[in-house]
Amino acid sequence: MSDTAQPQPPQPQPQPAQPQAQPAPVTDRRTPGATTATLTHLSKATAARARNLIALYPEPRSALIPLCHLAQEQEGWLTPGVMVDIAALLDI
Repeated sequence: MSDTAQPQPPQPQPQPAQPQAQPAPVTDRRTPGATTATLTHLSKATAARARNLIALYPEPRSALIPLCHLAQEQEGWLTPGVMVDIAALLDI
């Protein structure tokens, strides 16, 4: 009987923790002095189109579906950041 030790396979190294994504900053439009939301994901052109579209409706939230179409046109899909921007525009 031989006492030769079997080589141990290398142990996996722990991976460094990934930083958590911070939510996009949004200015509350109901706050006195705040006039527009801070949009971080919609382009300036898309944001301008969105504001013009919102002005067509008696209730801003009525523009939700058309705004989703605009965002999808820009991004190809509704990203979480774009949804935050849309919510900020509609104050919902």
